[in-house]
Amino acid sequence: MARYGYILHSADDATVRNIEESGCCRIFRECRYDTQTRPERRTLLRQIGNNDEIIVPRLCHIVNGCSNLAVLLEYCEVRNIRLISIGDRIDTAGILYDGESDRNIVSAFKTLASDVADIKKGNGEKPLQTQSPVQTSAKERRAQRDSRVISMYLTGLNTGEILRLNNISKTTLFRVLRKHGIPTERLGKKHSICK
Repeated sequence: MARYGYILHSADDATVRNIEESGCCRIFRECRYDTQTRPERRTLLRQIGNNDEIIVPRLCHIVNGCSNLAVLLEYCEVRNIRLISIGDRIDTAGILYDGESDRNIVSAFKTLASDVADIKKGNGEKPLQTQSPVQTSAKERRAQRDSRVISMYLTGLNTGEILRLNNISKTTLFRVLRKHGIPTERLGKKHSICK
């Protein structure tokens, strides 16, 4: 079992000392802040083995957003990798910060976007401009729904699930299928699924 540290290039001396004192066999430090490539993070994730540990000063050092964090947590779970965030007081193994980690991870999810924005601002990067949501017409929404229903149907998803996931009636389902010329008999079935 090995312990690895990961920090950004902008980490201050106290942060670097904390990571060094945690007993890491190697510390990966980005030479510059690059939200797209992060070569040292890629190297870390290629090198780390099952049952190893990753220590970071805060979660915003290793991920760019909530979806990235979810993927990282799932990756750690599958490979049994322990993730420790010192500043967020999170330990996925539950050894440190006894009883706090679950509550703290929720807090980290809430503040992650602003933490990443602060890091980008400190590096002189412009924050992403948020665009107002584009309103789609009823016709476009219906076309998107029809496309989704057809793809679910053609992949063999149970009709009950299709109805539930799209909040439509059985009549609407078959009207959509007929409108687009999709046969209502599935391959390998002896009878129509309309029954």
